[in-house]
Amino acid sequence: MMNRDYDFHNTCWRFKHGCVSEDEHHPCFFCGYPIKVATEDCSVCGIMKCPFCGKCLCNITDNKYKTVTTIHNCFCKHLDIWEGIILPSKEADLTVIKHCERAIQNCYDIEKTLGNIK
Repeated sequence: MMNRDYDFHNTCWRFKHGCVSEDEHHPCFFCGYPIKVATEDCSVCGIMKCPFCGKCLCNITDNKYKTVTTIHNCFCKHLDIWEGIILPSKEADLTVIKHCERAIQNCYDIEKTLGNIK
């Protein structure tokens, strides 16, 4: 199993530059279910555990982990230059990509509406 110490909160553009409301929902990276941002984070991996599919960074395959952390590092970290699409590599998990695109677009739309992204 690969090292799983990626820090979502310290690399998230919205946590650094935007406005995250505890009332908003963020699509699960693994199933797409809308998770309320105020949901308690997993005490081990530090991200919200989906109440629908039960997934967080602790209980996914290495391929899913690599896909979601690579996407987060490339796009969530640089939300202000999001162009609306993720082009997968051969090894990427396509389901994760689909749900991540929705999640990133959701974040982008919120920040654009608030005027935090031009």
